Amino acid sequence: MAEKQKVQKITPSDLPAPPETAARIVRACGDPDIGANKLARIVASDPILTAEILRTANSAFFGFKHKVTTAQSAVTVLGNRALRSIALCFAVRDSVQPGAVPGLDIVSYWEDALRHAVSARILSTRMRLDTEEAFTVGLLQEFGLLAMFYAQPDECHRWPKMRPMHPEERRKEEHLVFGTTHDQVGKMLAKTWALPEEISAPIEFHHAASLKSCPPEFRKMTLVMTAADWVTAVFTNHDTQRALSG
Repeated sequence: MAEKQKVQKITPSDLPAPPETAARIVRACGDPDIGANKLARIVASDPILTAEILRTANSAFFGFKHKVTTAQSAVTVLGNRALRSIALCFAVRDSVQPGAVPGLDIVSYWEDALRHAVSARILSTRMRLDTEEAFTVGLLQEFGLLAMFYAQPDECHRWPKMRPMHPEERRKEEHLVFGTTHDQVGKMLAKTWALPEEISAPIEFHHAASLKSCPPEFRKMTLVMTAADWVTAVFTNHDTQRALSG
């Protein structure tokens, strides 16, 4: 009981935080008053992040004809949404380094996170949604669980048991162990990180029994996230038939 109370008292300062530059980029991308030049200066203020963004922009995934060599050109060719997604992906990766959560198999956690992200991207094409935004939300979808283990590392031994559970079963287990759930902690993280509502709403509502409280414009993306959760379960659940019928 004492451990549950401890996790229920989690505050934003107890949870992983993104690097400052990445957080500034995410906020700036959603601010209509910040132009491309100022955004480029924010990107360029962090040489490591700039290098990562340029490497990603020049990857086969984007397939640009001309090499992207500066922060200014990256901002121009990528656009705000793609740039925000890239910055968020690196922020998530860097906010919890390997070994930061003793006893947790971080590799299997990130494997599942990528499955969520890729599944969300594929499913979003059927719904005619922004595929890059879907990938980003999918990557962040279960980050609340990682944050709970980060805040309560003594419970990391439960991960091998929790991982094969189907989504609703595992969410119930989270509540029993931590006194809260990954979607609620994810909601807190999204607010702390000042994430835009198009990202935070699907994280908050992807387990909701009803989407009445979810803003209508975000309901399709939320349904995609729910479906991505079950697609991921096909790879991890010991009852594959149950995951397929979920």
